[in-house]
Amino acid sequence: MAQSNPLSVAQMTAVLDNAPVAVYVSALESWELLYANRLARKTLCRGAGIPGTTCYHPVHRRVYQLSGKIIDWDGRPAHIEYGLDVTEKKREQERSETLREELQATFSSIPCGLSVYRFNGEQITPVFHNPAFYEIMGYSDEHIRSIERETTFLGVHPDEVERLRIGIVEAVRSGALVDQTYRIWNDRRAAFCWIHLEGSVKAQDDGSKLLYGVYSDVSERMRLERELIDANEKMQDIVNAIPGGVAIYKVSDIFETTYFSDGVAQLTGYTSEEYQQLIQQDAAEMIYVEDAAIVLSKAAEVIQSHGIAKFEFRKQHRDGHIVWVRVQMKWVGEDEGCPLLHCVFHNITDSK
Repeated sequence: MAQSNPLSVAQMTAVLDNAPVAVYVSALESWELLYANRLARKTLCRGAGIPGTTCYHPVHRRVYQLSGKIIDWDGRPAHIEYGLDVTEKKREQERSETLREELQATFSSIPCGLSVYRFNGEQITPVFHNPAFYEIMGYSDEHIRSIERETTFLGVHPDEVERLRIGIVEAVRSGALVDQTYRIWNDRRAAFCWIHLEGSVKAQDDGSKLLYGVYSDVSERMRLERELIDANEKMQDIVNAIPGGVAIYKVSDIFETTYFSDGVAQLTGYTSEEYQQLIQQDAAEMIYVEDAAIVLSKAAEVIQSHGIAKFEFRKQHRDGHIVWVRVQMKWVGEDEGCPLLHCVFHNITDSK
């Protein structure tokens, strides 16, 4: 098989002249410049880049990444160097470092957690976290090192990762604000804690986007809210256990039911779900027709006196029979200018 002929020096220089990196060749024993391609003559060897010289690295404040190897150059041992201009990359790194230091100095004393992330169109990378961020999140030293390298939703409760990710992606895409409350594992407490994140996105001149986040530990607030919900549920159970029923009415041109216990619905044979649909109308329509005027008159007296009234009247059961009830009606304030009446009902049909 015929072997291909190696390139001549002339052919090699023609190829190298069009390379996208600076290339120069120097004699191994004397550093004499033997060759510089077009880009090298323009940048690395400007003003002195002619073959035969030994000083061909002018100072022009550019940063290059160099790599090379020993080769044979037309029978002479030589060193070929490839130079890639990384000045802008280096400056961008310096700008990022300067930004990080400025943010660190400005935000280190702020008690809430602060973070800055950069989105380059493909991935989100950390730029800055203030000390309070790590304190609030409770990361271990190992996890802190991980958080400083990449964004992986580390420690976020599995049930809430996707919701948080979608919220951040939407903010990056549309510039919307981030407002999320989620659980994250706190290494120091060995428990999940509740974190509230408020964030915004700002486009940068280089086409990237910076994501700014403010983090607050809301575990105590969430605990109190949970306790309040539990207390309300217990209170509801107690109210529902009261014989008869309890209701609150907002009086305008109609009686609007703003609250009722299960017992109120049971007085007329409905379930709570069925009664919820019925109270969309005027509650006075559920009074036995012959007693409606009496109930409305008593209600007017209570509203005028801001006092209490006790009386009896009839309701119509869903199966048609009459239910006698005794009610204690009390004025308890106003809502949007409309009087509020608190009523406690007892079924007295059997005694009647």
